[in-house]
Amino acid sequence: METRQQSRVIRDCNFEDRRKFRAIRRSWRRERTTEPRELQAILNQVHVEKNQLSEKLSRRTIISIHIKAEEIAMDDYNQLVKEPERLHKERAGEVQELVYLRWLKA
Repeated sequence: METRQQSRVIRDCNFEDRRKFRAIRRSWRRERTTEPRELQAILNQVHVEKNQLSEKLSRRTIISIHIKAEEIAMDDYNQLVKEPERLHKERAGEVQELVYLRWLKA
């Protein structure tokens, strides 16, 4: 519909030379076809950037999962290392209590 209106406007200008009319129409058609191509190129670029960001996010997610797993493993390791020390202190307290109770009975 727009094309018809534009054609009418161009015809109404009373161009003396039909070649000028055709040249203007060709250039207008080129502009119409160039814009979608440019938009498609931009869209393709945006898709590439989206895919790159998606890959980056997934890599970072995997890395953060590994880091969290390492932190949990380190926490578990630290608790296991402290466990014998805790048990030793607990045992020493029990021994002291037993010695005290024997001393009271004696």
